[in-house]
Amino acid sequence: MSTVSRIGTQNNNQAMAWALMATGMFAITAVMAKYGVIELGMHVLQILFVRQMIVFLSSLPLIARDFPHSLKTQHPVIHVVRLGGAFLSLSCGIWAVAELPLTTATTLGFAQVFFVAILAMMCVGERVGPHRLGAIVCCRIPWGVDCNAPRH
Repeated sequence: MSTVSRIGTQNNNQAMAWALMATGMFAITAVMAKYGVIELGMHVLQILFVRQMIVFLSSLPLIARDFPHSLKTQHPVIHVVRLGGAFLSLSCGIWAVAELPLTTATTLGFAQVFFVAILAMMCVGERVGPHRLGAIVCCRIPWGVDCNAPRH
């Protein structure tokens, strides 16, 4: 195995570990958000504020290390659009988790993979071939049925 292949595999393994950790943290965050809204009577925006404060405080050492250069950007409009989209997405996600059964909110959240693949193709020219598309479809089919959905 060449050095480039070994480094690529190592980076993929590290990225998969981070993705699995993020998935676990998402599950914990969803349960905590639901508990906060239902049991503690918190508003969705209060939960979002606390979340953002934790994120800000955890990133503060990185920001402070190269301040003020760490806050400079050549694309401020893109960052404002990204921040607005993140705020809307997080608000809707927390609201969905708070109002819907966790299984339903999680099932609907799996649709994100399809949209990310489509947007990656359209916006950044990511190549999504038949193998990747097949993997997305096959991995999501079992999750497409919500056992707790109301029966009519």
